Amino acid sequence: MRNRSIFVVVAALGMIFTAQAGIIFSDSFSSGEGQADSLWNNEYAFVVENGAYNAVFPNNNPLAVTTIKNLTVTDAVVDVDILGSVDGGIMLHTQGLAGNGNMNGVLLVVKPESIYWHVVRNGGDWTSYNVSTLYAASGTDLHVTIQITGDTYEAKVYRLSDNQLVGQTTLVNSTYSSGGIGLYDYVAAQRFDNVEVSIPEPATMLLLSLGGLLLCRKHRA
Repeated sequence: MRNRSIFVVVAALGMIFTAQAGIIFSDSFSSGEGQADSLWNNEYAFVVENGAYNAVFPNNNPLAVTTIKNLTVTDAVVDVDILGSVDGGIMLHTQGLAGNGNMNGVLLVVKPESIYWHVVRNGGDWTSYNVSTLYAASGTDLHVTIQITGDTYEAKVYRLSDNQLVGQTTLVNSTYSSGGIGLYDYVAAQRFDNVEVSIPEPATMLLLSLGGLLLCRKHRA
């Protein structure tokens, strides 16, 4: 007669920790012109009016852009409110200054019924990439969030009044791997507010712990 019993216990525990992004820049423009001048390069005559920021002379040749002082990022998350949105956008991985007409960078354009990208070279090159529908009328207050990860730029646009997603578009382009952040204004009626830039932690950490117990018992009679 042979009696064999095998008892196997395997215990596995997996834990995922997602590091929170750290805010490295924030401006609500509530402290007026002096504070804005200390934070922004203001290459193209932007002013603070009623707690928001806009260009005195909006333009696209040269680009009416103001960039954040002393800021260079690779991967980042950028959040901006565009009040009374008509035609403008956000510059990413900027290189050079807008005032001399030689700015480089990736530009997200937000305008009535569409959002899309330009890869700006020497202040020009207006090829539009990945045009997507924007379900918001001219003059709508919007919130834009952009996630930059490597060579991928992912933008989502929300209506401020109800936080409804009204547009999104993604660009994969490796022309610029790092640079500054700026605001682009083509129509004076719109204004920018609540600008925030954050940097993700180096990685989302995955901790996997695996343990096992194997008990094998044999009894032969």
